[in-house]
Amino acid sequence: MIVWLNGTFGCGKTSTAAKLHSPVPSSRVFDPETVGYMLQPNLADLFHVVLDAGEEVHRQRIQGSGEAQAWRLDHLAEYRSSRAWMIQAADLAVDTGGRTPAEIAHQISAALPEPMRTSTA
Repeated sequence: MIVWLNGTFGCGKTSTAAKLHSPVPSSRVFDPETVGYMLQPNLADLFHVVLDAGEEVHRQRIQGSGEAQAWRLDHLAEYRSSRAWMIQAADLAVDTGGRTPAEIAHQISAALPEPMRTSTA
């Protein structure tokens, strides 16, 4: 099964993926930019998670990251226009504002179908 963390820049995908990897020992973390095109035709085993946060949280995280800030800020409007359908299409939407990556990972691991969960999740 694939757990796909989706969301705009600064919503916590990378940090959450790192924390989610521990309670799901059989998991592998992949950057969707490098494998996304390969996975698109094979999404039957997908668990789609959208990580979301308010715009102010996104802006603060982007501005605090030092990584491609201008580009990421320029794309927030694109995310806002896609947000509704992404959340509707997701198996799980998680508000990451005010929550730690560990808390977010715990919520995701608890929502996974039984075969993916472990006793430590």
